[in-house]
Amino acid sequence: MAMLSWNCQGLGCAQDLVIPRLREIRQEYFPDILFLMETKQSRDLLVDFHTWLGYDRILTVNPIGYSGGLALMWKNSVNIVFKFVDKNLADFNVKFGKDSFFVSCAYGDPVRENRAKVWERLSRIGAHINEPYEASLQPFNDMLDIGEMVELPSCASNQVFMDKRGSDHLPVLVKLISASDPFRGSFRFDRRFTNKPGVKEEIKKAWLTNHPLFEAKVSDRLKKCMKVLSNWKKREKINSRDKIKQIHCAMELEQSSSFPSGVREEELYWKQKCKEKWAVKGDLNTKYYHESVKSSRAKKRILKLMDENNQEQFSEAAKAEVANKYFMNLFKSSSEGEFNQLFDGFSSR
Repeated sequence: MAMLSWNCQGLGCAQDLVIPRLREIRQEYFPDILFLMETKQSRDLLVDFHTWLGYDRILTVNPIGYSGGLALMWKNSVNIVFKFVDKNLADFNVKFGKDSFFVSCAYGDPVRENRAKVWERLSRIGAHINEPYEASLQPFNDMLDIGEMVELPSCASNQVFMDKRGSDHLPVLVKLISASDPFRGSFRFDRRFTNKPGVKEEIKKAWLTNHPLFEAKVSDRLKKCMKVLSNWKKREKINSRDKIKQIHCAMELEQSSSFPSGVREEELYWKQKCKEKWAVKGDLNTKYYHESVKSSRAKKRILKLMDENNQEQFSEAAKAEVANKYFMNLFKSSSEGEFNQLFDGFSSR
């Protein structure tokens, strides 16, 4: 489970840098909880925005004039119960599967004289909590001592400080619960391979190798080709999304107007993934294909599974274990009888 906190300094129109930046973060990380400060927007716009990002729930605090404004967005897999909310602070209890803990998200008041009120409120909250508690704050000694809190240990695996783009504040991604076993997808042939130099030679070399697959079956040759193509893809780094990301960074920093060369490859990739049987020639259809894939994935997604103890499991590793135990019990024989008579009359090969 991951949470991202960012002082975005205003959610404006789509041409601003904040919107594209949040879209990139959504595509690469998609944190379970997203906390935005200084939204400077009303609830109506933020509700539309959270739907566009793909989140299921949202809490908003409207700005005062043109200052402030908070938004907390989260997925259905996270259960949140709010304890206290105002223009500077959101304190809530988080339940994620079998884990439960408290989180306080604070926005320091722009007026220095008013900040003591925020720390005083956090001190009172921390003093009355005996359960696990995390605070997305800098280590203010007095508040930490009263609340008996400690600074979240920092390491490369549980915190990510991202680039400063769209705002003069860094987005911070924190992994509150260690990730489940990494997902390893199955191999699929990518049509973008066919236009790359050296691919045909690699496939031919794998297919016609003299040893040890010269007399091998077709399935063995295909496995050999699959392995060669996987290694070639890693070596050549042809991921078009990474290319587009690099170009976007260059455009933002240098204000370049050059057309991204990776967009066409991105369209071809999502066209194949969405499995549509037709295509409209002319304008780029990347957005349409991408939305088609997202819709298909949403329909097929299994949000949770209930194990044999009637406990709901949300993580990928836990759901896989529940499914594995279910089918092992389903297809396991309850009889220890002799089955040789069932094969009488069959000739052995």
